[in-house]
Amino acid sequence: LVRAELAIANAQDRIRALVNSPELTELGSPELIPTDHMLMSEYKVNYADAAKKALSQRPEISQAFLQVRAAAVRERMQRNEVLPSLNLILEGYMAGLASDYNTSQAYANQYSKGSPGVAAGLKFDFPIQNNVAEARHERRLIELRQQVNQLRTTIETALLEVKVSDREVRTSWRDYTAKLESVKAAEEDLAQFQARKDLDTQGKGEAAATSSMTTTYYLDALLNSQKRLAIAEEELAASAATYQVSIMNFERSQGNLLHYEDISVVRTKDNDNLPLLQLQKGAAPRAPVGK
Repeated sequence: LVRAELAIANAQDRIRALVNSPELTELGSPELIPTDHMLMSEYKVNYADAAKKALSQRPEISQAFLQVRAAAVRERMQRNEVLPSLNLILEGYMAGLASDYNTSQAYANQYSKGSPGVAAGLKFDFPIQNNVAEARHERRLIELRQQVNQLRTTIETALLEVKVSDREVRTSWRDYTAKLESVKAAEEDLAQFQARKDLDTQGKGEAAATSSMTTTYYLDALLNSQKRLAIAEEELAASAATYQVSIMNFERSQGNLLHYEDISVVRTKDNDNLPLLQLQKGAAPRAPVGK
């Protein structure tokens, strides 16, 4: 019991440190009491659907795709510098400025003392052994290849997390059901000893004497049965907690944890009119899991 109280206090302090909220970290904070209920039904998982959600909702995958796109744009830009260039040149000029620099008559003189002129031409540039541009282009190709490999690694890592969390949910549920059966068996065993003790204590005469001689045996067996029940209940509680954590990890692996907890990101502004992101709990109750 003392160790259990210590574990609760440590867990509360760990939550305050992770949340890092001034309302929770200040001295004299009240006890943290969970208000939600543990899920005691089977959580239906589907790896194919979870993998699709992970590919579309995981932020690191979206970031990797954007990096590949940026690297491709840089590679195309550098490729243009390696290619020959053909430029069209157009020029125009106005004649009519007199030698006395009479700017007030410039507009009229441009038609009376000459005529406007235009020029057109082509400029073709073909670099020979453009080593600098080719080296830059090769560097951009290597960067693009690196980003593609990084994207592949990110996707494989995300799918691996989904697969592992999927198996953990299934295994945790099986372990929970086994621990539940163990608790039921321990309760039946305890009820059996109590029934036998009550039956023996109701005897009279020689049976009562025999019962008095075996009271110690029944008491020891009863205590052992209660101990087995307590151990089974403790293992059941630990298994149920592990099951809840496995569900959270499964939702997190899909990038769906905030939506699962009915939490939305709201864009607001602070007192200095600067952008601010806040997490807001939805008003609608969350739908039952697995339905």
